[in-house]
Amino acid sequence: MAAAGNQFIFIQGVFRLFVFLLLFLTIAIPNSLQFFTAAIMLICFILALLFVRINHYVKFLVFLHCCNVTVTLCYIAVGYFNNAPLIAILQVFIIYIISPFLWIFISIGIIQTIGINLLIRWITYISFACIITVAIFFLLFFNFGPEYVTFFIKAKPNIHFQDGYVGATMYVYGSLIFLSGAFLSTPEIVTYKKIRYILLPLLLAAGITSGRSALILSIPIGIFLGLIIPSKFVNIPSANYETWKICKRIFNLGLIGVISGLTLQHFASIDLIFIIIKFLENIINFGGIARIEQYQALLDGIIKSYGLGMGHGIGVNYIRNYNFPWRYELVWLSSIFRVGLFGTLIYSSPFVYYFFKISKPILKHNLLPQDKFFFSGFLCAFIASFTNPYFESFVFQWMYILPLVVLLSRISVKIPILSMRPQQRVEKVIDSYCKNCLH
Repeated sequence: MAAAGNQFIFIQGVFRLFVFLLLFLTIAIPNSLQFFTAAIMLICFILALLFVRINHYVKFLVFLHCCNVTVTLCYIAVGYFNNAPLIAILQVFIIYIISPFLWIFISIGIIQTIGINLLIRWITYISFACIITVAIFFLLFFNFGPEYVTFFIKAKPNIHFQDGYVGATMYVYGSLIFLSGAFLSTPEIVTYKKIRYILLPLLLAAGITSGRSALILSIPIGIFLGLIIPSKFVNIPSANYETWKICKRIFNLGLIGVISGLTLQHFASIDLIFIIIKFLENIINFGGIARIEQYQALLDGIIKSYGLGMGHGIGVNYIRNYNFPWRYELVWLSSIFRVGLFGTLIYSSPFVYYFFKISKPILKHNLLPQDKFFFSGFLCAFIASFTNPYFESFVFQWMYILPLVVLLSRISVKIPILSMRPQQRVEKVIDSYCKNCLH
């Protein structure tokens, strides 16, 4: 028995090691080592199956994914009959079916084995790694040239620096969208104040120097959510204490923002006011001319298909990515074009359910700081998904799946649909499928 226990502890330690490595690869250096990351992800999935306990919320998550899989398979077939390229069908199969399934069980394994608090601590450490990669990118680019930073971005590396404005292209900015919204909304999640007051200015500086509208937008969204959504504590604070806490947070974040802006302006000649003006212009212009042209072309395609969907792997006349001409930045609009209105509704059902379930503790002022942390990051990433294809990259899908798993792990999920007699067979199929995965 002791030997079996030691073996279990050893395997659990190996799982923790690989999970930390996976989180580092997908958060700090996403897309830099795709094949290695995919291999680590597969190992984490296999190890997670040894620890996952099947319960109501696990069944429910698998049920939601099965609904998405059904839609995906149907429209893969539609795309195939509409002459979609095989490489597109393969990508869709991996991104929409395989990858989310792996992330679901890896996330469940993380919560059930590692725990939420340790997970947030790991994310805090990795956040510093994200900021370090941004600093390394800028230093290498300016001192040695763009060919020395191709590790951080596959496309042609570029930093636009002119008249006090700075903007760069890096994959890690996708992760920083989630991290900025999460930490700025719930700074108290970092228990050590010294680490907290170092991390927050660095996140602000990384966002300001990115030039990416979605990342810059996550900063005010995170701060706004932190002010309007109270967190649950052991002792329920009085109204005066709550008001004082909000004022203190506004003052602290304002002071951090001013110091960060003045520091960047003094040492890097970055004009914060000009960056804010450019950011507002991008928001008003819907992200630029390229996204407007995508919008018009996709909308025409949706109208021509009567909202029924043209199939996965099919593109419109406008080409944004010449390597993958069926992919677009406007993910949700392109989903309507591919799988129709009903299919997109099925795709969005996990997110709709997440918003519905988390709205209850928010309205009751009963939201735990951990849930507030993940919800804020998720909301920023979800808003960014309307103009950025993060969900269509397996390295970024943790931003959308992990928060749902965190929330559902806390609550007992009852599924009225599955309790209805005609659907009892579906639950049995899911149950047996999960058990087969474990054995």
